[in-house]
Amino acid sequence: MPTAHASTVIGRVGKLFRIGDVLLVAFAARTAPSRLVTYPLAADLPTRLSESHEMDRWIGSADGHLYGWGLCAKSTEAVSNACNKEHGIVNNVVEYLGYDQMPAMQWTAAGILLAATTVLTAFTVWRVSGRPL
Repeated sequence: MPTAHASTVIGRVGKLFRIGDVLLVAFAARTAPSRLVTYPLAADLPTRLSESHEMDRWIGSADGHLYGWGLCAKSTEAVSNACNKEHGIVNNVVEYLGYDQMPAMQWTAAGILLAATTVLTAFTVWRVSGRPL
C-alpha cells in the first residue's frame, strides 16, 4: 500500500506544479506583457534580443502569416530554401521579455510571497497558541 499512497501524493504534487505553471504564465502576462520583434530571415539577430529572455520564435511570410520555427528546418540548405520559397517566408519573429521588465515582475512576486508567508505564520501561531505541549 505505501507505493499506492506515494503515487497518489506524487500525482497531487504534479498537479499543483501544473497549476503553478499556469498561474505563473498568467502572472507574467499581466505584470510584463511580452514584446515582438520582426527582422529579415537572412539578417543577424537584433542586439536587443541579446539582453532579453526569448519566449517563442516563429518564421513569417510577407503577408503576416506565422509558421512554427521548425517548418522549414530540413536536412539540407537547398531543401530549406525551397520550403521558404514555397511558403513565402521572409521574416523571423521573436516574442521576448526584456530585462528591463523583470524588476516589476520580481517585486510583485516578492510582495505576494511575503503576504502569503505572513498569513501562514499568523495561522500557525493562532492554531498552536491555545494547545498544551
